Amino acid sequence: MKVLTDRDSGDESLALYAPLDVLAWRYEQLQHAGYPVLVALELAENPGVDLHRACEMLGRGASVEDAVRILR
Repeated sequence: MKVLTDRDSGDESLALYAPLDVLAWRYEQLQHAGYPVLVALELAENPGVDLHRACEMLGRGASVEDAVRILR
């Protein structure tokens, strides 16, 4: 997972890799929201996935399949 700073242009080659604790936290949040283990891992390590949006989608009744299709 990459963390972008306010000085980052968004170019992935300039991004830094997030620490494992950040990845673990994202994973835990996604699992708590209801994503299965492998899906939560995939989404947690994808810097393009908005964690809050991903969790809200399931909270509002979206299926895991629909949420993943939209988030990818």
